Amino acid sequence: MDDDLGAQYRDAKAAIGTHRQHQGQAEIAYAQAYRQHRGDRTALPVVDAQTAVDRAVGDVEWCKAVTVAAGEAYKGEPFDAVVARNSAHRHEEPN
Repeated sequence: MDDDLGAQYRDAKAAIGTHRQHQGQAEIAYAQAYRQHRGDRTALPVVDAQTAVDRAVGDVEWCKAVTVAAGEAYKGEPFDAVVARNSAHRHEEPN
């Protein structure tokens, strides 16, 4: 069981890097679309690029939460409880 949790932790941690690369690519695509449309944030390609950036940022945050949850599960805390706690915290409104 511990080996499975350790592998999940390592896989989740590696996925953060992959998703950060995707985020960087999405941000570059957004900048290019923004320049091509002369700063018109309502142009469909710009909106689509912003949506891709938002999705990529969410993917990175999700991978971070899974990494923390896998690490905590490895230490003995239930995986689902950690994921739920991190997901709830991520969606709280700032004060």
